[in-house]
Amino acid sequence: MVLLAILLCLTVAVPTAVATAEEIEVYLGGTHIGVDMVEDGLVVMGFGNVPTPIGERCPAKEGGVEVGDVLYAIDGEPVRTRYDVERAVAAAGGLPVLVGLYRNGANVERTVTPIESADGYLMGVYLKDGIQGVGTLTFVRADRRFAALGHGIEDPDTGKLATPYRAKAYAADINSIVKGSTGRPGELQGAVGEGRPIGTVEANTDLGIYGVADPAMYEHLPKVKVARRNEVEVGDAVIVTTLMGDKPRYYAVKITQCRRQNEPQQKGLSITVVDQRLLDKTGGIVQGMSGSPILQNGRLVGAVTHVTVDQPTMGYGVYIDFMLQG
Repeated sequence: MVLLAILLCLTVAVPTAVATAEEIEVYLGGTHIGVDMVEDGLVVMGFGNVPTPIGERCPAKEGGVEVGDVLYAIDGEPVRTRYDVERAVAAAGGLPVLVGLYRNGANVERTVTPIESADGYLMGVYLKDGIQGVGTLTFVRADRRFAALGHGIEDPDTGKLATPYRAKAYAADINSIVKGSTGRPGELQGAVGEGRPIGTVEANTDLGIYGVADPAMYEHLPKVKVARRNEVEVGDAVIVTTLMGDKPRYYAVKITQCRRQNEPQQKGLSITVVDQRLLDKTGGIVQGMSGSPILQNGRLVGAVTHVTVDQPTMGYGVYIDFMLQG
């Protein structure tokens, strides 16, 4: 797996009511997980025109392929690499091919007729391997549903939330820390662990990554009760996060503002890091801490989502009851 950077953002539509917060107990996160958003497929990142005697054309776009689609089969045969695609298109010899795509949670098929060029038969589509990321686990529920990151993973080429396709979660290790400074966000850099996955990813939303955890993801974690957003107060709190070669630790912060919200917004909580240990190591909140649980009075109240670029000691969080509805 490759060296990765981490992403930030927030907002999502809210489903209907959930159980009273006092009734909910979850496994407390703070550990790092790596996510491989697309396994056994290729992401459509753009289109290119193919020259013809009557002008340039794009067979893929004409056939109904869209940016952000996951291409997983041609004429019923799986494709996992760009070489697989080139070979399948060449074998068709200019005849139409049936392209299997994963789009918005559903499998769709489109017919594309490649055009012959000096480089062989082309569909006029730019493809890339899956999208990966490393972030912080927020919680795992009793039903094994987990939430992480507190934001979605965005495809840097399309600007859209990446579509999970057979997506997996893996153990991840942080191997370097870029300390934050004024005007320059810091970063935890890590690698997706090799070996068996520790969960499957089913949704990538503005409020985070959601899926089903294997016991390896949570069996070593403590349990904690959660609080409703109207119970959160300005004052002392802690964030739970993991730094390089470490285990989850508690770091003191101050909740400086609690915005009263009826639907999820990007900045529900304002927080300031006051723990000198964390300030010495990271300069405050850095990319990769997103998803780190926020505790107040021993209960889970939120998750870190953003850092303030101009002041890395300050950042924002989302209320945990919004994440629980995901």
